[in-house]
Amino acid sequence: MYEQACRLQSEMHGLKSLQKQAKCYLASISSLQLVDSKYAWIVRPQEKSSVASPVPVDKPGYSQSPKRREDGEQIFYSTIKKRKGGVRTIIVELADLEKEYLLVLARLKLVQHGKSENVAIGPGISPAETIGLLAQLGLFDMAFSVALKFDLSLKGIFEALAAKCANLMKYKPSEFDERWNWLTLNEINSIQLVTSKSATQQAFHLLQSYLTKFSKDESSIYMKIVATKFLSIGCELPCWLVTHYTATNPAELLHLYICFDMVREATDLSVNYIDAVLGNGKELFGLNTALHATTPPVWLPYTAFDQLLKPLRDNQNNNELAELCQILENKLEDYFNRLEITTVDKLEYMAQAHQRMT
Repeated sequence: MYEQACRLQSEMHGLKSLQKQAKCYLASISSLQLVDSKYAWIVRPQEKSSVASPVPVDKPGYSQSPKRREDGEQIFYSTIKKRKGGVRTIIVELADLEKEYLLVLARLKLVQHGKSENVAIGPGISPAETIGLLAQLGLFDMAFSVALKFDLSLKGIFEALAAKCANLMKYKPSEFDERWNWLTLNEINSIQLVTSKSATQQAFHLLQSYLTKFSKDESSIYMKIVATKFLSIGCELPCWLVTHYTATNPAELLHLYICFDMVREATDLSVNYIDAVLGNGKELFGLNTALHATTPPVWLPYTAFDQLLKPLRDNQNNNELAELCQILENKLEDYFNRLEITTVDKLEYMAQAHQRMT
């Protein structure tokens, strides 16, 4: 069945070929799952001049299989061996078959949902290109599955999803019917369907669920991608994204505001950030402690504050900017006064602790 899939890929193109390939890969996977894991592999000779194997182990996104000889003995060098006559031996494992099966399913979805067969079924389409086409059509569930299976970056998928969400914000409600069909191609749970009153809300639910699922260890990498895409298109950041971003990496959010000349938002965030360090609402900024003599030190992005104050001070003739500058300078002055007092208290506390120890 695996050999049939290889021949179909190299000798027959089109929708019927993909459908037959999917059945062949599924049968091969089912068969290998029935045997012991150390025997769940296939040895396949490949002619040097033949069309590329469906398991291109030398391409990015494909992991090489454990090394074994044809009789099952483990070896520790390349899985591709050259023989006399220009024949290479390729060892294919269950994981490789699963990747190919998922890739075929993705291409079938592309055809099913309106992508041209010439684009979706072409013999040279790579996993990365498949992911791009899936994201373009709004098939984000499948795009994430392919990216994770082939260990590829999720950046492009989040950018495409953020762009689609931002575009929904620009259209009138009467235009939503034609532009939110891609939402139905992804898994949206029943609670979201009941509580969402518009396509924009459902799109945001989907985006939020993906960010929650793939942002591990309080990482803000994907939130930065989404926020940058929103701001570059000229859309405001959703409140839930600002709240989550503020609790995860407020300094990075402040830097984005400054880069996009959002001085009011940057000033408000800076003032609230300083208040949080002083102990007012520190939980909203993901801080465990505040400025105190007996707690670990806290950190503020002074460089970002300086970058923000420079244009504010240079535009004092603008009443709004002059007011923002005064607010931020007053808050920084309060902070430095509090910092001076806390520093003195901390030195006294350390001196007393040293005396008790001696």
